[in-house]
Amino acid sequence: KSQQKPVLIKFPADWCTNCEVVDRFVFGRKDIAKLLDKKGVLAIKGDTTKASQPATIDLSNIYKEPGVPVTILFLPGETEPVRLRDLFFADELKAMLEKLPDKI
Repeated sequence: KSQQKPVLIKFPADWCTNCEVVDRFVFGRKDIAKLLDKKGVLAIKGDTTKASQPATIDLSNIYKEPGVPVTILFLPGETEPVRLRDLFFADELKAMLEKLPDKI
């Protein structure tokens, strides 16, 4: 964030069936993967499989999210992140990514 680069944090859990749906229908799309690379998005997986994992604690304490799946996208110049909680948000994510400048 301090470098004014987009950051995407995906919060899944191994036991979460809906997380598998998001992986397949959003992050499994080649066009989304290409855009993440083209736009220089730092993509982070915050594994929340166990309650004691740092990502699980951060999801609740820092991001005030009740559970998974959730994807948080920090866009340069924006003070609040975009929170994507639906299962099929690929088109919404694609539209946001397309507006970003290409990485240098």
